[in-house]
Amino acid sequence: MDKEMLEALRAMFKEELKAELEPIKADIKEIKNKMDSVYDQTADLTEFRTETKQGISDIQRNLNTMELVTSKNWNDIAQLKSIK
Repeated sequence: MDKEMLEALRAMFKEELKAELEPIKADIKEIKNKMDSVYDQTADLTEFRTETKQGISDIQRNLNTMELVTSKNWNDIAQLKSIK
C-alpha cells in the first residue's frame, strides 16, 4: 500500500513539476531569441562604429590637406601682393 501511495505521489509530483517547467522553458527560449537579436544588433553597431571612425579619419585627413593648400595659397597671394 505504501508503495502504491508513493508511486501515486511521485506521478502527481512529476506532472506538477512538468507543468511548472513548461513556462520556464518557454521563457528560456524567448530569452535565447532576444539574445540572438542583441548579438545581431551588437555586430551591426560594431560595424557602424568602425565605418564611422574611418569616415572621421578621412575627414580629418582631408581637412589637414585643405589647411596646407590654404596656407600655400595665402603665401602665394602674399608674394603676388608684394610684387605690385
